[in-house]
Amino acid sequence: MIHSPQGILLPPRTATLVVAASNASAKSKAQADYVCDGVADQIEIQAAIDALPVSGVAKRGIVELSEGDFYIGATITLYQLMQLRGMGRGTTVHLQATSNCSMFTTDASARAGFGISNMVIYGNKANQGAGSWHGIHLVDCMSFFLRDLFVYNMKGYDIFIQGGTVGDLRNLILGESDGDYSLRLQGTNHL
Repeated sequence: MIHSPQGILLPPRTATLVVAASNASAKSKAQADYVCDGVADQIEIQAAIDALPVSGVAKRGIVELSEGDFYIGATITLYQLMQLRGMGRGTTVHLQATSNCSMFTTDASARAGFGISNMVIYGNKANQGAGSWHGIHLVDCMSFFLRDLFVYNMKGYDIFIQGGTVGDLRNLILGESDGDYSLRLQGTNHL
């Protein structure tokens, strides 16, 4: 337990780790905990996520993506009680050609209290193989948020939520997916 100098119980502190894009400013790179090289950037992003401190049974904290372009070739896995956030339209996560995967998902054992916000997610559908590859694919999640996202050009759905409850979806711009819908909610409630 953490107490203030006045003896007031404080909420647990969270870590913030910064990942800089390969084309981020020199200042952003100098201040970052991880710097990407523009190829398989999911390695640095996932390393930052995995480095968040564990509080109880969950990782707790924020991974912040700098301005710039991130190129991923494999799915990034999010954990309970963590946030992944960008710098608005200045942060774009691109799916590299022939990656043939969904871009973001959650760990099977930790599907609550996480969020993704403030970025562009680009699926590069013309350069993916057969299959349904989603921008964000969530299964049986609850108490999560997706905010201020522009998700488009997916081989499957921009956002696919299967099961789950009590999600907070705000300010989403979706489009140009190969799915029947840009946003698919299957067996969900209270979103």
